[in-house]
Amino acid sequence: MSMPKLPNPDEILSRDEALNAIQVSIAMEETALAQIMAAESEKLRFVMKHINPKDECHMRLLLQFNASVSNMIEQINDMQLILKNKLRLTTKCMPCPPITPCPPVPPPECETIFTACGCWIHCKLLDFKHENNCYNGVKLKGKNQILLPGGKKYKVVILLKMYKDQNCPVAFEIKQECICGCKKTFTKRYELDGKHTVDLDDGQVLDAMSFNFGRKSTVEFNDTLLLTSLGKHGDILSLRLLSLNEVMVRYSKIAITVLPNHDNFSEKLPD
Repeated sequence: MSMPKLPNPDEILSRDEALNAIQVSIAMEETALAQIMAAESEKLRFVMKHINPKDECHMRLLLQFNASVSNMIEQINDMQLILKNKLRLTTKCMPCPPITPCPPVPPPECETIFTACGCWIHCKLLDFKHENNCYNGVKLKGKNQILLPGGKKYKVVILLKMYKDQNCPVAFEIKQECICGCKKTFTKRYELDGKHTVDLDDGQVLDAMSFNFGRKSTVEFNDTLLLTSLGKHGDILSLRLLSLNEVMVRYSKIAITVLPNHDNFSEKLPD
């Protein structure tokens, strides 16, 4: 291994070159100290090999060698502290490496939550209550319509828990329609009989007869929809009861999240 080349003392060095030269000198001093310690070790090993432990003069010579080696090790330790401080000060003067900026953290999804409970009558819209302020533009219009701002995509999670007559299914529709004269709409119709949920085609919902007697049963509905704004000025989202029998809504929750705009949006809605 060749020795490093130190710069000419008369040469004018830049900041980086001077720091590199200092660090090279520290490395050379560390190498020299290592060689000194190796020489002291060899000297002590040679004395131990040729000394006669029964000879008093040899033992006195051994103690002198031991004191000499101990003195040299103390001096090496002192030099190590000097080199340590020298390296620490040199490291502080080194330029800091460039900091790679962290990737932007996407904002957390914010859900606007609406709840409802009470009596739900045939052909009537379900009345909602605004539960939180998410500041994403989704808000309640009147009592039974949810306003969705235009130009966005939404994830809508719907949960319904209802009491109904045991022998009568419950049919309702979820409707999205644009405002300000736009004729585009999107409708999903469902029928619940207590055991199954049927996704009905538009116009194929059969009204169930109403019974004022008999046992009550509980039905639950849970679904997630991906919606795209139909109009530039916003849309209206509502739930309407289609079946004739009156339904008691125990608990209803609609959670709406504004999704980031992506070109490869998975679900496209019909016009």
